[in-house]
Amino acid sequence: MGSNFARKEGRWTVLEYLISNFYTWQASEAAQERGELPEDFFFSPFLMMRPESKPSEYLFDTLDADARHCE
Repeated sequence: MGSNFARKEGRWTVLEYLISNFYTWQASEAAQERGELPEDFFFSPFLMMRPESKPSEYLFDTLDADARHCE
């Protein structure tokens, strides 16, 4: 019997996604403390995006990215 945390969703396993978001949140908090991000900045894993193959093209980089993708 497998774990749901090892389940693959898109390019992520659920555990990889959770770990990636945790460290991204930590980095954003540290950048905010250094004054590199505004005080009212908030981290939302649902807004994470990644560059696509074409310049200036980005896709959602979330577990629900396939459901959000519209053409």
